[in-house]
Amino acid sequence: MKLSHLLLLGALVGSSAVDVWAEGEPVALVYGQLTVNRGGSTAREIPQYFGIMRDLLNTVGVPFAVVKDTDLKPGALAGFKIAVFPHNPVFSEPELEALEQFLAGGGKIFCFYTSNVRVLKLLGLTQARYVSQAYRGQFSLIYFPPDRGIAGLPEQVDQGSWNIQAVQPAGDGAEVLGYWYTHRGRSARYPALWISSAGVYMTHVLTRSDWRTKQRMMLALLGHFVPELWALAIQHQLQRVGRVSKYEGLAALRTAVAEAQAEGRKVDAAQAALAEAERLQAQAQRLLQAKEYPQALDTALSATQQAANAFYALQPSRRPELRAAWIHSAYGVPGWGWEKTIRVLAENGFNAIFPNMLWGGVAHYPSRYLPIAQTATYDQIAECLYWCRKYGLELHVWKVNYNLGPAPEEFVQKLRAEGRLQADREGNEIKWLSPSHPDNFALERDAMLEVVRNYNVDGIHFDYIRYPHANADYSEGARQRFEKETGVKVQNWPEEVITGPYRQIFARWRREQITKLVAAVSKEARKIRPRIKISAAVFADWADSRESIGQDTRLWIERGYLDFVCPMDYTPNNDRLVRWVQRQAGWVAGRVPLYIGIGAFRHPDPVRTVEQINLARQYGADGFVIFQHSSQFGERFLPALHRGVTAVAARPTHLAARVKFHLPPGLPEYGGRWYLEGKPITVSVELERTPVREERWAYVRGAVELRAPNDEPILNFGQLRLLVGERKELHLTLPAGRFRLAFAGRGRRRGSWEYEPILVRGPMVTTITRSVYEAEQAKYRPPRGKGIKVGIWPRGYGSGGIYRALQRVRGVRPFLLRTLDEETLRQCEVLILAQPRPGRGPRGEWVAALRAFVEQGGGLLVTHDAVGFRDLPAILPEIAQGAAREETKQWRIAQEHAITAGLALDQTYEHTYYDHIVLQAGEKGTVLVGSAEKPLVIIGEWGRGRYVACGLALGLDPRDRDVEPSEAELALLVHAVEWLGRAEERERKRQRPWPL
Repeated sequence: MKLSHLLLLGALVGSSAVDVWAEGEPVALVYGQLTVNRGGSTAREIPQYFGIMRDLLNTVGVPFAVVKDTDLKPGALAGFKIAVFPHNPVFSEPELEALEQFLAGGGKIFCFYTSNVRVLKLLGLTQARYVSQAYRGQFSLIYFPPDRGIAGLPEQVDQGSWNIQAVQPAGDGAEVLGYWYTHRGRSARYPALWISSAGVYMTHVLTRSDWRTKQRMMLALLGHFVPELWALAIQHQLQRVGRVSKYEGLAALRTAVAEAQAEGRKVDAAQAALAEAERLQAQAQRLLQAKEYPQALDTALSATQQAANAFYALQPSRRPELRAAWIHSAYGVPGWGWEKTIRVLAENGFNAIFPNMLWGGVAHYPSRYLPIAQTATYDQIAECLYWCRKYGLELHVWKVNYNLGPAPEEFVQKLRAEGRLQADREGNEIKWLSPSHPDNFALERDAMLEVVRNYNVDGIHFDYIRYPHANADYSEGARQRFEKETGVKVQNWPEEVITGPYRQIFARWRREQITKLVAAVSKEARKIRPRIKISAAVFADWADSRESIGQDTRLWIERGYLDFVCPMDYTPNNDRLVRWVQRQAGWVAGRVPLYIGIGAFRHPDPVRTVEQINLARQYGADGFVIFQHSSQFGERFLPALHRGVTAVAARPTHLAARVKFHLPPGLPEYGGRWYLEGKPITVSVELERTPVREERWAYVRGAVELRAPNDEPILNFGQLRLLVGERKELHLTLPAGRFRLAFAGRGRRRGSWEYEPILVRGPMVTTITRSVYEAEQAKYRPPRGKGIKVGIWPRGYGSGGIYRALQRVRGVRPFLLRTLDEETLRQCEVLILAQPRPGRGPRGEWVAALRAFVEQGGGLLVTHDAVGFRDLPAILPEIAQGAAREETKQWRIAQEHAITAGLALDQTYEHTYYDHIVLQAGEKGTVLVGSAEKPLVIIGEWGRGRYVACGLALGLDPRDRDVEPSEAELALLVHAVEWLGRAEERERKRQRPWPL
């Protein structure tokens, strides 16, 4: 295997080759770096469609190596048999020469959607012409006529494309392999796939739909040119049977089934699926030996699916909880209509749907306030509501706020003429309503209240309830309204409100424009329809979104504007999801239900979706909302979920009695609900009053429980009977661990003699042992003995990695800081302030305190945004401040200095994080790293102290995890600490001869 064939792209493209065959990988998967380098919307699509092909090849079991197109030159593809281009709009001259050489040597190419004339010519094609779908569903299916002579090719594949590149044959070399068909099974009269002696061309990119059939299609095409791949892929599939989630095979699954049975759980479905998986695996082995490859592949895939079914059946189902799905279409799943869309959800254990029925400038129902979509031939809310009532689902109408994306152009022109659109800091128009414009406020409010007034829906759902990004809204109208409402007169707009003296005032005013709409809709909607539920889809990081886009989620919850909240935690990474859910559960603090938005569209199969539902439950969620409902989700994911996680019917959590837990403040060092093991705490439990007559309770009776994250009861603290408005106290002693308080019992509503079961989950609590607490406390104690006392602000990006690295440095005594007040700063000789994590930065007059600290003789090191970039102020702009962000890892030494000692001037280094901040030098600054045009580290003296502004994110990896700095970064860090702590002066004093 040649090393040049393993040009891996790391975190950008994820995993690369699967098991390697003896001759090296047969397939080169080419990443479109040339297109990425150009930027723009097409560049953002490259990782998406590359990822689909990568996942497909991995799933099928075809060995491949990832190659960047920027590395393709003649000879680079030597040793490969097939080169796959999943979405590569741009081709360079060396790359084209490499392809010509590759084909001349017998190689084959698979290209998707390209319109490059020379590439098409190589495949025997010409005249690429862009064709957009004339109607929804025109390019839904690919049909393969049975006479094409490709062994194992399926009859049809569900694709769901929306445009194509129509091509023509350049001679007799290429012929049609498959045709486009509509979602109704009719010919669309366009070829979908072409085949020639040079390879295969598909007229669109490959989507994730119909995953299993696409595996069969892709292997049939690859195996047509390289027959050995059949046996290799089938053997790979057989090895994968039972490898699902944390299980390494069928034996591990059998053990899990036996353990579940011993716990008294029903495992009949899991046992049956497991037995079938074992039978099919043996059958596939026999077919493989007989070289009946297509049948062997189908049987092996069926065995893998049955093993997955056993895994799904083992998963617990929980109630109560919200189980919902967003759907971006106002017409239901394309090709299904509302009846099937809702019925399929109901049949698989879901209890709510969030359909997108209105935007900032269009509605899909008869509206007095918004233009009606041309596609809305009848009232979509009424249609959806009818089927929701028939099948027992809640309907929460989803409103896209402010965004004018699909609005009619004449409506947008009218808004533009009235000065109602947003603008960025350069004055460029943003096609969003300006939230501060009173007419826009009225339009948004009235459109949402119109839905509440005219339809008996269960809820109204905010989305895009924010500014589009940090660089908005700086329109002239926003300036005038800001000045009028605050009394501030801005001379230099918008710089004075972005980085200048009015930054905080403007940020607060900007947030208030969004909050004002949430408050108004919440108040008025409840007057119109008291049982209505108000909710919002929000970004995952509430602290960051509060500052960057004006989305003040925590405030909306604290003020009671929302009945529940749905953070859009779209990530395929389970660890990241856990971190987000833990923080969000702490922010919600049991005030309202927390329903986690799970991005199933980013998951290659239902396994990851099941894992994330379970993790969300374990770490504090009260339910989940899937993005999004589609034919793929309905056909592949819903049945898998219904085997386990949604098997038992459940009511939404927000319909339960309002039993609230009131807990005392936790350990102040941790924030939130952290307590000491064995130390009693007083908890009060209350049955809150509700303003909604139909939801009023007479009383509830039940047990206060301590439950494990998986919802298993751990301790029972006794029975309580609560009347409405009554509050009772309990004195609890908690064991060490992470738990959730819950109230489990039954209750009776006013006017009813029937009792209803109740399970209300309260806030998450964490209890730690005294030994753990004392060990943690020791990190915050100022060190004794000789050495530079280095205080580290612990809530920064990379601070953990910096702390661990400095602990091993001789002559340095690191410790963590709780605050940055004057008394604490006096204990430091050097202070390290890594870029604060959102919402966790120092408070109050910390800039003034840090300036005074340096002026009085202290040493200060700041990293990344803390240099004074984005929304963080520059502490000493006289020396340096942030100027721009650069997405590269390379850096060089600008000049020799004590801080750069041991680092070569003529060498290029790489830092761990994926970007850095370019600085702007002040009159007292000296550039040490970077260049005069792009400084990365600037130092200077201020008063009696010293300052280092470092644009590198020391101690941070590309996934925002704290890690120890690389060797070169560590040298820079240690020398900076020594220079700031004046280690050289101490050494001179130590060596000074004693006077006679």
